[in-house]
Amino acid sequence: MEGRIPIHFNTTLQTVTTENNQLQLAFTGGTLPVDHIIAGTGFRPSISRLKFLEPSLLSAIKTVEDAPILSRSFESSVPNLYFIGLASAFDFGPLTRFACGAEFTAKHLTRHLAR
Repeated sequence: MEGRIPIHFNTTLQTVTTENNQLQLAFTGGTLPVDHIIAGTGFRPSISRLKFLEPSLLSAIKTVEDAPILSRSFESSVPNLYFIGLASAFDFGPLTRFACGAEFTAKHLTRHLAR
């Protein structure tokens, strides 16, 4: 999604209205006309809170908003270091946070590792 869809971090949504069949968002900093809305809960994973990662390893992982940037196969910028579950939600969406997303994750990751 990065670079393709505008993402507004640290924004508090105040109201959503419709005007001429278009959604209007009012949030901290102004208003925005939109066609679609994807809203998060506000909880953000933070890999810097993973105390078991050495500081040198942690600093080598490329992040956005303290979430690891992952490849299609859940691999971080550090070769052979993978993140699944909540840590993968920024790149793969909220489904990967939950057990019901485990099948999707397992299929993608095992297919990649089998190569």
